[in-house]
Amino acid sequence: MDERYGRRPRKIRPVVTVAVLVSAIFVIWLLVVALQHARPLASTTLISFQVRSDREVSIRYEIGRRDPKTALICTLIARDFQTSIVGEVRDQIGSGGANQVPREVSIPTRARAATVMIARCTPITR
Repeated sequence: MDERYGRRPRKIRPVVTVAVLVSAIFVIWLLVVALQHARPLASTTLISFQVRSDREVSIRYEIGRRDPKTALICTLIARDFQTSIVGEVRDQIGSGGANQVPREVSIPTRARAATVMIARCTPITR
């Protein structure tokens, strides 16, 4: 039939081949980046906090590190009922030790705190 109607065998065009290769490379790159960001360098868990007085609040939290050799600095914030920041402390966690590090820190405040939060934990760069 092909000889009768003059159809030629299909050839894969170079544009299609290049598009497939570029798409495959992009998908592989996307997977690598997604897997890297799926497991962050440090994760935090707020265990509890206690308002000790109008001028102090204590916080118990835990840091999970991917690499125990990484030194971290965590910013802890105390807020009042109007969500204004009334206290802030930077807690430094040294390198070494375990992957999971429990911490208990006291935050001095300028007014009575209503809540406490872990704003961020970042690696210490020198």
